[in-house]
Amino acid sequence: MKNIAIIGFGVTGQATLRYFLEQAKNNNVSDSPDGIYKISVFDSKTESDFEDVSKEIDKYKTEGVEFNFEKTDFVEDEFDLIMVSPGVPLNLPVLLRAKEKNIPIKNDITLFIENWRNIGAGKIVGVTGSNGKTTIVNLLYKYLQDSQIDSIMAGNIGNSPLDILGGFKNKTDNESDVIVVLELSSFQLEAFQPEHYLDVCLISNLSSNHLDRYNGNMQKYADAKMNGIDPQKTDVVLCADDDGIKKYVLPKIKNKKVSLISFETAIDQVGQKGIYMDSENDLVSKDSDLTKKVFTRINDRRLLGIHNLYNIAMVYGVLDFLDVDLKNDETIRNFKGLEHRIEFVRELDSVKYINDSKSSSPTATKVAIESLTKEKNIILILGGNDKGMNFEVLIEPVSDFVEKIILLPGDIDKKIIKTLSEIVEIEKVDNLVGAVKLAREIAPKKGFVLLSPAATSFKLYKNYEERGEHFKNLIKGL
Repeated sequence: MKNIAIIGFGVTGQATLRYFLEQAKNNNVSDSPDGIYKISVFDSKTESDFEDVSKEIDKYKTEGVEFNFEKTDFVEDEFDLIMVSPGVPLNLPVLLRAKEKNIPIKNDITLFIENWRNIGAGKIVGVTGSNGKTTIVNLLYKYLQDSQIDSIMAGNIGNSPLDILGGFKNKTDNESDVIVVLELSSFQLEAFQPEHYLDVCLISNLSSNHLDRYNGNMQKYADAKMNGIDPQKTDVVLCADDDGIKKYVLPKIKNKKVSLISFETAIDQVGQKGIYMDSENDLVSKDSDLTKKVFTRINDRRLLGIHNLYNIAMVYGVLDFLDVDLKNDETIRNFKGLEHRIEFVRELDSVKYINDSKSSSPTATKVAIESLTKEKNIILILGGNDKGMNFEVLIEPVSDFVEKIILLPGDIDKKIIKTLSEIVEIEKVDNLVGAVKLAREIAPKKGFVLLSPAATSFKLYKNYEERGEHFKNLIKGL
């Protein structure tokens, strides 16, 4: 008998449970002679919070799974393995006690990597950073697919890689070439140990985000982002123009294979390998003394904004390490971006409504503001829950381009008012319905209404997708 505790029963916890039940069904249980798991699920939420999966919970109970809602502390000695979801802090008392007793603590990503290595399958690419992860992962995956390269996309984008392991039980020649592209948050990377290294690690940028989890310490946040890097085995892609990368990441990188992305430094003055912009504004790949253009006519693309040009360059940096032919630029040009990220919803009475619900940090909101206009004609809807972030990064773009802020409920309202009220008018509303109603009344002609909350929505919505869908439905109903 192998006893397993799963803390957190969201998307990741449910995928983890499915994985272990499938393993038990197939009697594929290492270190468990009788091939049986005893699984206990713990979550701080009430059972009624999981009404949408109540039928599944009832089914799991008949299969012997024990559910403990409104509870995340238990006797750690009763378990051989503790699985944690990304939102579960690793300083929970039960986890600290388990660590002292060398009881293994893993998450779905580390468990996947262990299994993937054991079956000898293909390379693992990890994409992390404060902003841009999802765009990069989706564009990279699309490029690989369009290049007829077998690949899998999973992680923080909403699906666990454990769900795809069932089809890869035994290595075959074809499976050894499958590339796994993982979007990784700092929370997921916290559980990484040296054996969980990535073959390629891309860190897009670094800004104050989730600092409530790291006691306001940016270096601890950066260190978590670097947890998947092995100095000898990992190829690293970094944006050398990003202040956070320059301050907190580059000084600690000892890897021999590093690709630097820079638009600000002349090619002959930078590192041995990377993607740069030449005097003709073309993207150029450099490897030692060899250079070649990889993306010309940079304005001929659907993915607009300088931030997205950096995202494109970083994708090329990863592809270069994977030895993928860099000639398929039509995939790059035609990629139109992601739902809930600077997403055009509707134009009504000469006002454009933009859904940027995915932006849960001030830096992401800054990018959204600066990508829309060169005039002061934006009605900005923001607000939500604080993650210990610094909102001073919004002072300049708000001053230049925002006519008024509509503030949603949340615990960042005081911080936003303190930081921005002297440069722009701010009006508080009770909910998103009120925000849209007010925005409709005051939006300037040929202007924009931008939902870019710069904060999480944990108390108002399940996730940014639900928040974004609500906004889009409200706009379509005007």
